[in-house]
Amino acid sequence: MSSSHNNLSNHPASFGLIVVAALLCALAPVSDAQPHASPDVLTIRRDAWLRILRAEDKRLVDSALLELLGDRDAQTRRRAALALGRIGESSAIAPLASLLANDEHMSVRGAAAFAIGEIEALEGVAALRTALHRAEEAEHVRARATEALGKIAAALAPEKQVDQLRVIQSEITKVLSDEAARSHQARRELALAAITAALRARMSGAALTISEFLASDDARARRCGQHAGAIARARGHLKARSCARR
Repeated sequence: MSSSHNNLSNHPASFGLIVVAALLCALAPVSDAQPHASPDVLTIRRDAWLRILRAEDKRLVDSALLELLGDRDAQTRRRAALALGRIGESSAIAPLASLLANDEHMSVRGAAAFAIGEIEALEGVAALRTALHRAEEAEHVRARATEALGKIAAALAPEKQVDQLRVIQSEITKVLSDEAARSHQARRELALAAITAALRARMSGAALTISEFLASDDARARRCGQHAGAIARARGHLKARSCARR
């Protein structure tokens, strides 16, 4: 075994970045497969994604990563937002909130909402509530905002942060009740996100509403309704498992 291989083995994070870089180079579309993407553009995208990977590896929110939230490429913006969520620093809430409010791409706004939930900081609640109340907002984004509120609620100390918990629970309750009232016309992604959020937020009082989904045409919604029945029968709270991802 060569000494260079031994050096790489001693630094798995660096080795991982090299592997990813190699894959990016190997999988980059050739000019006839993507005629509008010049070699220069593809190089810029690879460089941007490597910057994201380095920031995640170091768990560092720096200007290089934050700048990518304004990148011309939507996938790069989305990936940068998710990286900020994984890093988990509350200093990223403000730029993520701006992305959630202003980005033109639904997938990017959804990623921003998801990332705010991953950070689990109360500072993100206002931006998530605004997204929920935006009448023209896409179902996908509202679902991710609802799910994120559930994550933040789960991270709170109920005995010390009662008021904040009630605000979040009331938002989740409204989404849950609205979707239950729609019966078979319930918006699937949003309904499943609301059920998951209610479970995470320790909303045992929502069990009856969730159980209404037992009659749903969606198998995953029915399973979540069954979990709600278990909550109602148990003295404790069932630890939430993400219904939205089954």
